Amino acid sequence: DVSFLPHVNYAFLDMDFPQAQLDGYNLLKNKFVKGGYLCFHDMIPKGHIHGCYEVYQSVLEEGLFELIIEDLPSLTVVLCKK
Repeated sequence: DVSFLPHVNYAFLDMDFPQAQLDGYNLLKNKFVKGGYLCFHDMIPKGHIHGCYEVYQSVLEEGLFELIIEDLPSLTVVLCKK
């Protein structure tokens, strides 16, 4: 439950399971302020953790965030709330 949070400026989600990543994203996505940063770990490259890349792609397709960087060496993706 994140109802106690009025807004979010930054979050780093590193849960290693696709459903957990998606659940965390869904809890927070409407709390982000415009320009807030959402970082995911282990979402890239495709196949690194089965299903995580697909969750990441569904987040991008939703259109709430724009891609800032995919940093393959750190397995990190940084998104910014539109």
